[in-house]
Amino acid sequence: MQTNQTDRLALIYFRHSVDEDPLGALSSWNDSFHHCEWQGVICGGRYPERVVSLNLMSKGLGGLLSPHVGNLSFLRSLVLQNNSFCGEIPQSIGHLFHLRHLVLSDNSSCSNLEFLDLINNQLVGKIPDEIGSLSMLHTLGLAINSLAGSIPHSIGNLSQLYTLSLMTNGLQGEIPKTLSKLHGLRFVQLMNNQLTGEIPLAIFNMSNIFYFCVSNNQLRGSIPPYIGDTLPSLFYLDFFSNFFTGVIPPSLSNASGLQYIYYDNNSFHGLIPANLGRLKALRVISLTSNELRDDFNFITPLTNCSRLEVIQLDSNFLEGLLPDSIGNLSNSVRVISMSSITMYGTIPPGIGNLFNLSYLDLSNNLLGGRVPSCIGALHNLHALSLSGNMLTGEIPSSIGNLTLMNRFYLP
Repeated sequence: MQTNQTDRLALIYFRHSVDEDPLGALSSWNDSFHHCEWQGVICGGRYPERVVSLNLMSKGLGGLLSPHVGNLSFLRSLVLQNNSFCGEIPQSIGHLFHLRHLVLSDNSSCSNLEFLDLINNQLVGKIPDEIGSLSMLHTLGLAINSLAGSIPHSIGNLSQLYTLSLMTNGLQGEIPKTLSKLHGLRFVQLMNNQLTGEIPLAIFNMSNIFYFCVSNNQLRGSIPPYIGDTLPSLFYLDFFSNFFTGVIPPSLSNASGLQYIYYDNNSFHGLIPANLGRLKALRVISLTSNELRDDFNFITPLTNCSRLEVIQLDSNFLEGLLPDSIGNLSNSVRVISMSSITMYGTIPPGIGNLFNLSYLDLSNNLLGGRVPSCIGALHNLHALSLSGNMLTGEIPSSIGNLTLMNRFYLP
């Protein structure tokens, strides 16, 4: 039988990293046998000398998991369940493009494990309850896999955790209340799952959280009015595409470092808080597809947001004149999207001051008058949509100055 030296050496390095083998499971791993005959090793497929499975479940093995396991490029199954491996899970496992089955559970003696990153693999099954025994873990990354089931309550035992990334899986059920026990948690990434129920109120008292994203789930309920007081460190807040109701809390303005607000595609109602203009660092405010009812007076306070880049308000119940103060918004504004509301009057000429604007959508409103020639001053404009209004007169010749334009919709 031919020998593939890459696979053989990877297994030898694996053996050298094992410092506990009470059952002699690796005693056959020597030159007396072909590596495909070593215990726990299965070769096969089109290349019979390549390792496709390594199963050493319940062998009492201890030590570090060698990064050279990532050189077993044909490996489809890696099962090391119920052993005493510890240390970090090698990032090289992410290079195993053929891997379909990875089982590392019940290695609970890894009490010193601090970093577990299995992001962007093809993992299936449930997150094991035993994960809560990794008491020193500060980073848990299982995002972009095919995990199912619920988020285990035992995660609340990870008292050192400050990064939790479970996005883009098939997780179901409610967000466990035990998450609120993680007082050091700063980064919470749960979007693109099938989570249901309400966010436990105690989570909104976790004052260290700066990144909180639960978009694209099936969550419901309202956001507590005190969120900006109890989460003062917020930098990124994303509730996009759920079933949330209630109002947008004015207390958000007390989270002075808040830069990104995504409330799109829910059922929020009421007014847009005028005091959001106190958020000097605000970059994105996206409130599209809700039931907000207001005039456009909140635009004026937003002129204090010197870093503002994106305003998206489409498909709400807003009504009124677009104020001249829109021309006083930050020069960093790139996107203004206010389609399908009830905006009337004329387009303020000051909008021509926003020279970094690349996307302007005021379509499906009740705007009248002429298209202002100042639009031609927006030299960075790529997309302009004014369709579905009551604009009159000729298209200004200055539009010809917009050499970057690739989408252009007029009445």
